[in-house]
Amino acid sequence: MRGDSVLTVTDGARRPDTTGIINFVVIENRVRFEIDDQAASRNGIAISSKLLDLAKSTKRRS
Repeated sequence: MRGDSVLTVTDGARRPDTTGIINFVVIENRVRFEIDDQAASRNGIAISSKLLDLAKSTKRRS
């Protein structure tokens, strides 16, 4: 799917070595999410800056 406009969402508890553009994680008994904006950009997807600000961590575009 690389190169296609596909948003992948993963659960970090299952396979922490494999993540998508949005990855859900549990931190202190709460569900949070991380965003890989570089991967989103490579797939032609623009993530809202408001959503990026809410993420626990973000791999920003360079």
